[in-house]
Amino acid sequence: GAKAVAEKVRQAREEDEEKSEAVHEAALEAAAAARARAEHAEEGTGTEDAPPADAAEKDAAAAAMEEGEEKKNDDAPAEQAKVDAPPVEEAKNDSASAEAAKGSAPPPTEAKKGPLAVGDMVPDIMLSTDEDGKSVSLLELTMERGLVVAIYPKANTPGCTKQMCGLNENLATLQAKGYDVIGLSADKPKSQASWRAKHSLGFNLLCDPDYRLIKELGAFKAPAGIKRSHVVIAKGGIIEDIRIQISPADSIAGATAFVTEK
Repeated sequence: GAKAVAEKVRQAREEDEEKSEAVHEAALEAAAAARARAEHAEEGTGTEDAPPADAAEKDAAAAAMEEGEEKKNDDAPAEQAKVDAPPVEEAKNDSASAEAAKGSAPPPTEAKKGPLAVGDMVPDIMLSTDEDGKSVSLLELTMERGLVVAIYPKANTPGCTKQMCGLNENLATLQAKGYDVIGLSADKPKSQASWRAKHSLGFNLLCDPDYRLIKELGAFKAPAGIKRSHVVIAKGGIIEDIRIQISPADSIAGATAFVTEK
């Protein structure tokens, strides 16, 4: 880490200082020896054995240079370590940057939820009804009573008429068990109202032109269609039963049986 690198740099500096002192002492000793020889020569003794003063000084200088070159070679790895090692402050900054990056990482994205299932709460979606476009909330419709939502592809078509008229015939039975009935399609309020009046349906029809609730319930068929289905919702908004892509007869019999046999 950064502390270990700083410690190595400090040790290298101490070794450099020790070697510098050794070279300096060697140079001083060589110079002193040279001066001693020179003084001895002036006194006239040992002149043949003692080297000339100039030669002694040259030897001392050469020894000092040789010692300095060895020191330089020894110091090269330490100097390279200084160059290669990142400054302590820079290492701290790198560590801080890594921690900041970790903290700013976006959280994992949640998987997209699919269609609603049995046990789920119905969404609080506002939709228009066939009654002059009056808006109602599906969730609010389930606060007092249970609800059978009959989903159909197109108003005023044979299969859808059979499905709605069959549930209308069983409406009293369903209501006696605490469940109302409501229709759901992508038709406009005017078309829904005309069809409802034509067959004297005793329940309202919801309009979902953007397929918001239809998609939530899993009854959407791409690119712009609807799977005939029905959903039974308990009082309070919890889904009890879902039947997707069924026939008109199965929708009538299935929804009625589920409610009456509870």
